[in-house]
Amino acid sequence: MQLTNQLYSTTILASIRSRMLSQVTKQLKTVKGTTCHTSTTGRFELATGLKAMELQQVPEMVSKVRSLTGILA
Repeated sequence: MQLTNQLYSTTILASIRSRMLSQVTKQLKTVKGTTCHTSTTGRFELATGLKAMELQQVPEMVSKVRSLTGILA
């Protein structure tokens, strides 16, 4: 039997308070499991990649990102 390490990855989109993109991206670097982030155009200003070792970690990580100062939705 071979064990494989499966990573659960997702991308979340976020609305950011005006002129806070720089501060939000600095805070994102402290959230364990964030793999990348990029600014976007349209309804959301930021896309953030997340990877977790366990499926149960994903909602926890999303909650941490949503609680950052400057994140509106």
